[in-house]
Amino acid sequence: MDFAADSKILPDIVLQAAAGFGGGYGHNDGPCGAVSGGILVIGLLLRYSHPEGKMKKQLYHLTRQYIEQIQDRLPSLQCTDLCGYNISNDEELQKARNVNVFREKCDLYVVTYVEILENLAIHHHLIQ
Repeated sequence: MDFAADSKILPDIVLQAAAGFGGGYGHNDGPCGAVSGGILVIGLLLRYSHPEGKMKKQLYHLTRQYIEQIQDRLPSLQCTDLCGYNISNDEELQKARNVNVFREKCDLYVVTYVEILENLAIHHHLIQ
């Protein structure tokens, strides 16, 4: 699924906008950056631009559904909980890299988020 193409936004712009989300907001022990990226995608697919009215309600409704579905499938939204390492700590970050946690765990989480987003987007007629 290419959400950038579906939203008609250049992929480079999407990557630039979300670049700091990774690693729990730049290795800051925050929420999983891919979860936040999914919320960014929801706004792009809705073409959200007016902070009032029906569109805002729809944005919040879809965001809530997205988060609830993640919580139904995964134990947490927090990077540290998901990867098992506090990567805001340099030593823990190196341990995580040494055991390839980002490929072993994080990639699977991203697949889960994309599946959830794709299903929501199809259900709400945001993509074909």
